[in-house]
Amino acid sequence: MLVRLLHALALSALLGLAACGGSGGSSRPPGTATPPSGTPSPGTPSPGTPSPGTPSPSPRPGTPTATAVGTPPKTPTPGGSPSLLPPIVTIARVVFRASNGETCCVAADPILLPVDPQPGQATLVLDDLPIGPATVEISGYTEDFAPAPDDVTTTCKTVNTTGVRPCDDIRNASAAFASAPKPITIFSGVKVNLGEVEVAALPFVLEFTPPQNIEVPLPVDLSFTVVDAETGIAGPSVGLEITLDVPQGQPPVFRPLTKRVPVVLDPCRDGSGTPCSPEGDFDLSGFKARGVAEYLSYLPAGPVAARITAQNLADPARDLDFRYVFVVLPGPTETPTPTSTTVPSSTPTRVPPSNTPTPTFTPTESPSATVTATRTLSATPTVTATVTATRVNTMTPTISPTRTPTDTPRPTPTTLCKSAPSGGCGTSGASLLRIEVSRNSMLSWRWLDGAIPLADFGDPTSTTDYALCIYDSTAGVPALVFAAQVEGGGDCARMPCWSRVGAPTRGYRLSDASGMQYGMERLLLRGGRLGSDTLQAGAGGDNLELPLPVSIDKFFAQQDDVIVQLVNNVNKCWQSTFRPRDVVHNLPELYEAER
Repeated sequence: MLVRLLHALALSALLGLAACGGSGGSSRPPGTATPPSGTPSPGTPSPGTPSPGTPSPSPRPGTPTATAVGTPPKTPTPGGSPSLLPPIVTIARVVFRASNGETCCVAADPILLPVDPQPGQATLVLDDLPIGPATVEISGYTEDFAPAPDDVTTTCKTVNTTGVRPCDDIRNASAAFASAPKPITIFSGVKVNLGEVEVAALPFVLEFTPPQNIEVPLPVDLSFTVVDAETGIAGPSVGLEITLDVPQGQPPVFRPLTKRVPVVLDPCRDGSGTPCSPEGDFDLSGFKARGVAEYLSYLPAGPVAARITAQNLADPARDLDFRYVFVVLPGPTETPTPTSTTVPSSTPTRVPPSNTPTPTFTPTESPSATVTATRTLSATPTVTATVTATRVNTMTPTISPTRTPTDTPRPTPTTLCKSAPSGGCGTSGASLLRIEVSRNSMLSWRWLDGAIPLADFGDPTSTTDYALCIYDSTAGVPALVFAAQVEGGGDCARMPCWSRVGAPTRGYRLSDASGMQYGMERLLLRGGRLGSDTLQAGAGGDNLELPLPVSIDKFFAQQDDVIVQLVNNVNKCWQSTFRPRDVVHNLPELYEAER
């Protein structure tokens, strides 16, 4: 049950991947030399490529209470490969690993990638890659983010900024499709053909409750949907377990305790009376599961690590092992007791930055490589690589002092951002706000699953201006702490700053790598589809002026809500309200909230 890479990342636009090397002392002009012996020819995979999806035995949390044997497999297309990945896959992840130990990760939305005039296909260009042997892994996710592998902390540098984003180092997700590591060698000034990359359908978690990194009250509702896009799920393989820290002895010493949670399974299949996906149109099959343990109503307060496991019906079967963390709030009548301040040891977590001096980097020059991704609409998709010579920045660590928090200055309201939040703004089903304060500070906001008539956007390609406004609350009173306004029309790097999205038009996109307007680098306005419309904003660079943390241990006061509004000059606005319970991190260096 394999699918070709170009199909796997197709969705609405195909994405290919290729790699290029740095200067390396070659005297040949880029793109004119012949690959050395052993370089794969166009359309030919490198010999010895591992087969994707090779299963690795792992212990199961236990047999669920349900007696279902498995969902019946769906009829594959000839040859056992589907002709197209389901449209539920929205984000592709590219992981690059060099033989010298350097690694990087980047996520891409193929719909938003810029189109190369030649050959008129969506293109992703990676930059500053080391010369020599390497591997590339491709995977697809159903969320609006792609998680970073545990051993990868660097974001791949990209020439284009539209449609790409860092891999998420906070949240976890299970891939719906993934490839085995694909060998490739980065040469200097030589065209290298990556060949075909096969991507296998995997069992994955479509949705789950409680959400990750969220505080939840008792009783805890543990439920999830586990599916596969090709073969279905083996019922007896579905398992759920939780790990929590419990006190032992006096004074109490905390130890991890793992418990299997019995589950009830209800078969589901898109296109039937019991679909797996919300709309039932993604051609998925599997099970909706819910935990039925009585102790879920009296779990101790503190972090809980959940683990969901399953296998699909492929031959050989492929495994799911998905882990995430949520936090249980104390019960209303619970007597306060010491609780552990660490996440259970069985689940790896990422520690947020501390309020101490941190290493930064000073670039020096050394050779590098450039990766160019293209897509091909041919009967037998192939991935081609174009190599050019560039320069790379290596990192020399230095130390920069920690910022000293002071009273947060209030920005002067712009024409569109008012001193207090505007009323009557549109709301969405989900939102995310992330602010990082560092040498490379950044701000990211997402407004998801809403409903926006296209006319509400106006026409930012000509006269409609937009502003992103953030309000922090002190003693329940919101006040403006951040304002960034961008004008309609204009040119950015000799290209129009704004462009239309989709054909017919579904919205608009701002792309300004320079961030000349208050650090705003990207803004996506996508509407016209009830319940699935999206707003996304990203800012960074030297022109981004974030508010200072309110104290040495908090970024926002958050005394009650933090409110984000996107407003325009045709009297339309959209809002995300983050309550204290929605906050994942509120540290001087990192604020993150999700609802």
